[in-house]
Amino acid sequence: MSLAPNTAPASVLIGMELDQWRLPLSVEVDRSLHQRRDPSEFSAEAMAGYWVAFWRREAATIASGQWERLSLRPTRRAQLAALLGASTLAEFATIETVGDSVYEASGPATDFDTPSVTVRAEWSGVSEILIGPRWAATAQPFEIGHDILACADEIRAQRPVFDEPGRWADLSDAELESAVAQHRLQLEGLSR
Repeated sequence: MSLAPNTAPASVLIGMELDQWRLPLSVEVDRSLHQRRDPSEFSAEAMAGYWVAFWRREAATIASGQWERLSLRPTRRAQLAALLGASTLAEFATIETVGDSVYEASGPATDFDTPSVTVRAEWSGVSEILIGPRWAATAQPFEIGHDILACADEIRAQRPVFDEPGRWADLSDAELESAVAQHRLQLEGLSR
């Protein structure tokens, strides 16, 4: 049994490329989707396409057994620097609980008063793509792809950004922790 990456093209009708954060960067929907799948199966087809893209992106890492490289969690120093940049207590809490957060974005409301598409993601990647079957029954393939991508872009914007401490680089870990504790107290004082 080989764990080498499978470079053969997978048969998916909703194909994707993922960015470094495992969110769709491009989405291609096969023009024959409506002929080959029932609209109630489009969500499962989208997730199948996501997992194929995930495998293609991460196969070499998985095959090498370097499991720690699969983690997208920021380093503690990067998280501390981001916490120091928080301007509200809510933003602080979002950054502090980054690994536990669920991000959700929905496409426009349809004639059926439901979103065309809903995408949910955790920090490690997409957990669910829901495509409204009644809307999808008459939607053009490019519209489905567009709405998935728009949701991914919205989730990308919701997530905090972590960079290694630029202006905090001279501080030790203990000094950063202390500065974060002080900053939290300041934000708590502002929220009262």
